[in-house]
Amino acid sequence: MKKTIKWLGFVLFIMSVIIPNIHAQNNASRLANERGVAALDAGDFDRAISEFSTAIRLDQNNSIGYFNRGIAYFNKTDFDRAISDFTQAVRIDPNFADAYYWRGYCHMYKLDFARAIPDFENVLRIDPFYPDARESLSLARTMRALEQ
Repeated sequence: MKKTIKWLGFVLFIMSVIIPNIHAQNNASRLANERGVAALDAGDFDRAISEFSTAIRLDQNNSIGYFNRGIAYFNKTDFDRAISDFTQAVRIDPNFADAYYWRGYCHMYKLDFARAIPDFENVLRIDPFYPDARESLSLARTMRALEQ
C-alpha cells in the first residue's frame, strides 16, 4: 500500500511539472504562430518563416505552423520548401484540405501535373465543395493529358 501511495505521489509530482510546461510550450507556439501570421499579412515573409519555425520547434505536431510556413515559402516562390511543409502538415493531419490544395497548387506552378492531381482529389475527398478544387483538378488533368 505504501508503495502504491509513493508511486501515486511520484506520478502526481511528474504531472504537476510536465503538464504546465507542455501548456506553456503550446501557448508559446501559438503566440509565435500569431506573430508569423501578422508578418505574413504585412508581406514580411522572412520574418513570418522565422516565427512559424519557432512555433514548429516548440510544437512539432503543429500542422497549422507547417501550413503557414508553407504559405510564406509559396509567397517567396520557394515551391520545394512549401511542398515539404504542406507534406508535413498532411502527415500530422491527413484531413487538412487546405494543405493538400496548396501543395497541389505548388505542383501546378512546377508544371508537375501528375503530382497535383492526387492532391486536388484528396481535397475533394475531404471537402467536396472546396472552392476552386474541381477547377484545379480539371486543369491539372487537362495539362497532364496534353503532356502525354
